Order: sequence, then C-alpha cells, then structure tokens
Amino acid sequence: MHHNKLGFSQIKQLYFDENYSKFLNEAEQYLYYNKNCIEIRFMRALVNRKLEKFELVINDLKYILEIDKTNKYAVNLLFFTYYYTNNYSEALKIFPLAIKLKCISIEDSYTADLIISKNLGVEIPEYLKNSNDYRIKQILDYSESAAMEHIEKRHSLDLGEQNLTESYFNSDINLNELYNAVRASIKNSKKSNINDVLERHYFIVRNVGFFKDSTCNFLKVILEPQTNNIINMYPVAEIDYKYATILDCDYSSIYSKDKVKTKTLSQIEKFKSKYKV
Repeated sequence: MHHNKLGFSQIKQLYFDENYSKFLNEAEQYLYYNKNCIEIRFMRALVNRKLEKFELVINDLKYILEIDKTNKYAVNLLFFTYYYTNNYSEALKIFPLAIKLKCISIEDSYTADLIISKNLGVEIPEYLKNSNDYRIKQILDYSESAAMEHIEKRHSLDLGEQNLTESYFNSDINLNELYNAVRASIKNSKKSNINDVLERHYFIVRNVGFFKDSTCNFLKVILEPQTNNIINMYPVAEIDYKYATILDCDYSSIYSKDKVKTKTLSQIEKFKSKYKV
C-alpha cells in the first residue's frame, strides 16, 4: 500500500514555497487518507484557483462546507468563485450566508446584489433603484460623463498636495484619450482579482501620476463585471508586473504636452523624505 511521502507540515510548506505541482501531488495522497483535513483541502482550492481550475475549487469548497457549514473562508471563496466565473445563480444561493458571515462589506453587498439581479434578469430591489451611491447609479445606468467627472477629481497636482492618502494623475495626461484607450484595451487584458464585486485590471502607463513622493507607472481600472464600463481608474505606484497589461494605444495622444512631468521635490520635501520626518 502506497502512503504519502510527506506529512502535514511538509505539505503546508510546499504551499507556502509556491511549489504547487508537488503540493498538488502530495495533497492528493494526503487527502486520500485524511479526507476531512480542512486546511490542506482549502489550500488545494486556493492553488486550483490560481490555476483557474474552478470546478476543482468548487468541489473542495463544497466538501469543506459539508464538514463545517459556516466555514467563513470556504463560504467566501465559494461565493466569489461563482461570482468571478459569472455563475450568478449559484452565487445567489450562497449570497445570504456570505453576508451573514461578513465575507463582504455592506457597501459591496449592495453592489453584488445589483449585479447578480441585473445578470439574472430579476427585479432590481427598490432600495437599489433609489440609491444615490455613485457605483450603484453607474451600474444601473452607465454614464461616460459621470465616470469622467468622478475620475477627474484626481487630475490635479494640488489635490495630491492636499490629500497624501490618494494618488493623483499627472496633469499632462489627457484623461479623455486615456479613458478611451483603456476601454478599447479591456478585452485584451485579464481580470486581476477574484475576491471583489467589481472587476479590477492593471495597465502599464509610464508617468501616469504620483503618489506621495513616487512616480506611478501603473493604472488601476475598476469596471462593472463583463463590461468595459469604467467605474473608476487612478494611478498606483507599484504592483507585480505579471498582473499588468501594457496599454495598447498611441501614447502621443495620451500626453497633452511633449514633456511629461515628473514630480520635483522641494528642499523641505527632500529633507523630510530623507530623514523620514
């Protein structure tokens, strides 16, 4: 009889080392003899999620929930796996439990409720129809002008000086051209998230903006799922390049001026940055 070569701790280490191929082999053997080991089974679901083997993810999560019906981590991942793969009918079944276990915030639950209802073709709840929330209003009836007005709030160096908790666009960026280029490129980029109610994409756009003392070369774009309707977009300083797509466009049209600004620090700012004041 063949037993697994590695023990529980060693198999977990394979997961943390991102040695996924060996982890999957060892986990399969381990779970053959330890079927109810939730931790290894959940790790296997996470690995298969990375590999986009969603049917295997769902199978493991359902098995976990047979053992522990209110396992928050399994409920969270199962809901978002259904949601991410556009299986809204199954997502709806587990949605109340996901809310009860606080797998998603109240604000996100409203957005998810609307998107699920909209995609299933069921009646939109009245509380959503009457909402003044920007995201809700955009999903109900998308407006490019409203999107641009929302995005343009970050198109100012002065805003960045006043609010150092947010990034802001380089003032030489032509936001209308950037917006149109991004919308045209969405179909060739990939979703970078699985645990959000709205889609998230990243694009590489040199000198697109600033965050504190850093120049941003990445653009974060938030969309209504399965559309190219941009809810928001703004510069981000640093992400892993593997999650980003080079924006396919005529860059000369995006930059309003021949020379793109990079932020110049004052002597006081340089002193504060150097000495962490």
